[in-house]
Amino acid sequence: MSSPLGVGKNFPEDVEGSSASGSTVTDFTRPTDLPYEKRLIIHGRQYIDTTETTEEASMTTAEADDKQMVSFVVADLHDKIRSSTSSPPCSDSLGKASTTTSSGSPTPYPPLLPDPNVLIDLEVNATIISNSLDQILREFRGSLHGMTDLTVESMECYTSAIGKTCDNVDGAIKSTYQLLAKSEELCQVMKPVPKLAQQIKEIKRVLDLFESHLQKSIG
Repeated sequence: MSSPLGVGKNFPEDVEGSSASGSTVTDFTRPTDLPYEKRLIIHGRQYIDTTETTEEASMTTAEADDKQMVSFVVADLHDKIRSSTSSPPCSDSLGKASTTTSSGSPTPYPPLLPDPNVLIDLEVNATIISNSLDQILREFRGSLHGMTDLTVESMECYTSAIGKTCDNVDGAIKSTYQLLAKSEELCQVMKPVPKLAQQIKEIKRVLDLFESHLQKSIG
């Protein structure tokens, strides 16, 4: 028969921890003799599920005694399996943490209240950051306005320079055309000049002859 302190051979190292919970844990010396569905492995140790019917539990205990097995009491085997294989939820760290007593009933801790000083510091720091961000945005907006004004002024200066340059080039082109027209007119006016030059030469020749005859007649 099983007892809280165990029956059979020497106890394993966790006898005291297991007997304190008031439940049955069976450490098999020959675990392969039982069916697969009746053997549970938790961290390298094999357990028998004691949530069966009374008849099956008594048969299991009798077989364990016949085969010189060591039995311990583990009534909350399923709870221990779930707690050993699953991690606690995140909400436990926010004030809902609880501990399990030797009887298996959870003992809730009082909820953790936030520190008012921490909240005040957070509010002050958030206000400082908000003011700094607002100041940065205002300065950035002013810089953008200044850059926009400079860009508009530069575009206006560029447009004015281009317009004046175009006007000057247009005036230069017009003056060039006028000069060409005057040059053509001058060419037309200068056409009789060679003939006039020939006449002047002829007059000079006649004057030279007249002068020579006059000198001969006087001399």
